[in-house]
Amino acid sequence: MRGRTLFLIIIAASAAISLFVGYYLRTTSAVLTSGAPRALDLRGAPSADLSMASGAAPQTLTPPAPSEFKGPLEVREGYIRHIVQDLEGAESAVRRAVAAVGGYVAESEGGLGEVRLTVKVPSDRLDQFLAMVREIGPVDQFSVKAEEVGEVYTDLRARLNSTKATERRLLELLQRAQSVDEILKVEQELKRVRSEVEKLEAELRSLAGRIAYATVVVHLVGGGVSYHVTLTAEVEDVEDAVRKFVDAVAKAGRISSMQFAGREGRVEAVVATTKLAQLEAQVPGAVVERKVASAPSATGTSTVVVNFVQKKRAYSIHLVLEVDNVEEAMRSIAGLGVGRVRSAYASQQSGEVWLSVPTEEVERLEKSLPGRLVDRRVELTYAPESQFTISLRRPANPLADALGAGLSAMTTVAVWLLAALLALAPVGALAYGAYYAYNKLAKRGARGR
Repeated sequence: MRGRTLFLIIIAASAAISLFVGYYLRTTSAVLTSGAPRALDLRGAPSADLSMASGAAPQTLTPPAPSEFKGPLEVREGYIRHIVQDLEGAESAVRRAVAAVGGYVAESEGGLGEVRLTVKVPSDRLDQFLAMVREIGPVDQFSVKAEEVGEVYTDLRARLNSTKATERRLLELLQRAQSVDEILKVEQELKRVRSEVEKLEAELRSLAGRIAYATVVVHLVGGGVSYHVTLTAEVEDVEDAVRKFVDAVAKAGRISSMQFAGREGRVEAVVATTKLAQLEAQVPGAVVERKVASAPSATGTSTVVVNFVQKKRAYSIHLVLEVDNVEEAMRSIAGLGVGRVRSAYASQQSGEVWLSVPTEEVERLEKSLPGRLVDRRVELTYAPESQFTISLRRPANPLADALGAGLSAMTTVAVWLLAALLALAPVGALAYGAYYAYNKLAKRGARGR
């Protein structure tokens, strides 16, 4: 009974395994034959979806044979650099020249004051194109080179033909394959060979394109001189002026640095030299000072520094006056009624007064000051009012100065003598005490004998 049961179990397991293997083979066959060869279950006509498996070659442009080129098999490259005044006009002229010879612009790069165009033109019309570009303006740099690539092109084409022959043999093997394992192995090798074919075809097409079309880099630089312009502009509102100028720079260049605080501001910008005059015309306020430095340059850019100052102009003035009586002179200055006294101090020999004065009253104040003017220093500032520092001193008297110097010297000597006496007094007292004690002991010794 047990043997029969075991036999039935073995039969059921075998049937299940057979069904599973059959299902797996049908599934594998369906996967491999879906859109692939169909004849004899695993082979047949090529599929449009899996061209690699079926052997259908991809639709690609076949690189031309060496004999199909008009000229020699060489890659030609050129570089030309112009210093121009009208950058936009020069760029348009280059683009027109490219179109006239049947070329195209492959790459365009632009920066402040310069444009770099990488163009492709038919190799047999390269000389014509360069002649047209030279008419744009003075040529700063120029070079043309040609590289012979005939052997490289022929070698690549031979390798391509050989690889394609290998591909055809593999396709034939795929048609004759009888098992899944054979198909998988052939398809793997066919995939590798097809990849090599595509790589060689891409290299040939690229090289053929470089032979047929020369590459020229046209570098246009605006202006042959760079300027460093420093402007000082008086404005009503510094913050507003800075903001407006920054907006103007955004259309012609870039900001290098910017700062403003209170009544002053500063903006430094780098701009295209060809747009320098246009930018200067947009500086807000009244330009009261302009400094310019120039140097030969091929960058096509210039630097503009604008110092914005509040329109109110004032002065910082320091005066030194000799007066007979310092206190009386200070009262006289305070009594003029011009400006306001911020602080003051005085002694018998000197004094100092700090005043804030409306700028329009500066001249009147100076004409009304007492004493004799000894020194005057002035600095221009931008503030609501001018600031005065008035130093007062008595006139120099040689005799009095000599007597004062002698009295000062005598006083110094007396002080030193007194100090010496005070320092020596304890020493003298100690010496006298020692002498007195010694005599007393000597007298006692004499009486004892």
